[in-house]
Amino acid sequence: MDMILELLHDAFKHATIPSYNYDAKKLLNKPGLHYTKIHVCPNDCMLYWGKDEGKEECKTCKRSRWKQKGHETTSEHNLINEKQQKKLSAKVLWYFPLIPLLKRMFMSSKISKSMVWHIEHNNNDGLMRHPRDSKAWKTFDLKYPDFASDPQNV
Repeated sequence: MDMILELLHDAFKHATIPSYNYDAKKLLNKPGLHYTKIHVCPNDCMLYWGKDEGKEECKTCKRSRWKQKGHETTSEHNLINEKQQKKLSAKVLWYFPLIPLLKRMFMSSKISKSMVWHIEHNNNDGLMRHPRDSKAWKTFDLKYPDFASDPQNV
């Protein structure tokens, strides 16, 4: 990741791109755009989250949640090192919570105007200019009128 960021930083001198992964993480966490890492079954059967967070293998396919180490010669030294090493998850989902992001967007007056555009700019000419002009959006609005009446219903 550091190499990609460094490449982008060098390619776009005019842009403010962090040079290192650590700096990028700090940049994301500063405005509250944090993420959560959730372990996932290698076959995408389940998430190791909530009540399943402590499980060692998948409920569905019984596969281990940890990366398998390569076949090495077993010696006393290797066994000691394996016990000291941290287990690595076979697959990880990076979850970016949506609510803090939406709250942050509505804090900005310019962005919040764009967020309620679908309510304020109605057109009845029959042309589809925005997803709100689609049949699916209109059906959803009829089915859930309380949700549809809120202009912040993104």
